[in-house]
Amino acid sequence: MKKTFLAVALFLFAFGSAAMAQRQAVPQQLLNNMQKQLRGEKWAELYRPSTIIVQSYEDATRYSYEYDEDYLLTRMQEDTKGTNTAWMPYSEYLYEYDYNGNVIEILIRDLELDEDYQRETMTYSGGKLMVDLYQEWDGSNWNNLSKAEYNYYTDEILMVIIWNWNGTTWTSDYMYTYTTSGNTYEMLVQYMQGGAWQNEERVTTTYNEDGTKDAVLTEFFETNAWEEAYKDIYHYTNGHFDEIMEYFWINGAWTDNGKSTYVYDAHGNSVSGERFCYDGGWNPCYGDLEVSFDKNNMEYSFSGLSFEATYIDLTGIGEEPESGSFTFYPNPVKDVLTIMADDFQKAEVYNLSGAKLAETTSNRVDVSSLQAGMYLLKVYGKETGCKARVFVVR
Repeated sequence: MKKTFLAVALFLFAFGSAAMAQRQAVPQQLLNNMQKQLRGEKWAELYRPSTIIVQSYEDATRYSYEYDEDYLLTRMQEDTKGTNTAWMPYSEYLYEYDYNGNVIEILIRDLELDEDYQRETMTYSGGKLMVDLYQEWDGSNWNNLSKAEYNYYTDEILMVIIWNWNGTTWTSDYMYTYTTSGNTYEMLVQYMQGGAWQNEERVTTTYNEDGTKDAVLTEFFETNAWEEAYKDIYHYTNGHFDEIMEYFWINGAWTDNGKSTYVYDAHGNSVSGERFCYDGGWNPCYGDLEVSFDKNNMEYSFSGLSFEATYIDLTGIGEEPESGSFTFYPNPVKDVLTIMADDFQKAEVYNLSGAKLAETTSNRVDVSSLQAGMYLLKVYGKETGCKARVFVVR
């Protein structure tokens, strides 16, 4: 199996890169999409994958995830196994962040050879991603491979230009234009030829009023016109898509091509999925599978026959036994938050980007200067360590 480098995050709509999906793990995105279950003193749940096993024809791939106490993905390991063989380490992805929780580097290491392999470095301006640089390690130096430049024209239009390094200069290769209009999201793919951009592919995604995905239409540019190629239709039960029907455009009509079916746990996370192709009947086959969690707000995409996933509640990472629990009031709060804990040492307040906003040794925390929204309260005890809960400022 040949290693492949990370794709640009937004390209997930087109290519379903499993590795690049981890880029969604920045805290602002995680917490904006978290299921807000604040019932009295109940912990707010923030579920993320612990392991995902994807089954192919003759082998399987296992992805294992590690997070830090600020809910940031810090490491993903990829293991492989064949029929009747043990799991073998294959590669690992190491993530670094800036103070604002933006990913600034993803380092890929080859675990078979125990050496660095590739890396991606990101630069930002005004909180927006501007340049993605992809490089490969030759044993002595990092060599350029490609880069993506982001151009934000309006809140509705984003243009990403892909450049390739030929050893001496950068040459433009592809351009992706993303346009949002109401409940419709379009990705236009163009390639450089003869000094001009040529149309290649157009992917249009429509969403329901509740923000869930409704349909994805893919078209290719042939003989100076857009021609329909295939489309996916999402079917929902209890708020989760339990089936994706895939259709192929043949002889002027949509025909059955494939489908994927999914099973969810009680928290709205897809724990298993299978893909089938139609050839007079439905049979298991290889194709894209979407691992969805947190009420379909977050997704990973893989290619395979089936998958199984397990999850971890990130708000429980690093917790001590429940004996050192604490309570606080009021919640929501406007001015002062009062903490009640037998073993109290200090308290810290963080915003949803992971930045520390306050630290105090008093059990009365002044939050009057904070804007309305959700925040994280960490309480430290001499014997019980650190515990955290979410509170709301009104």
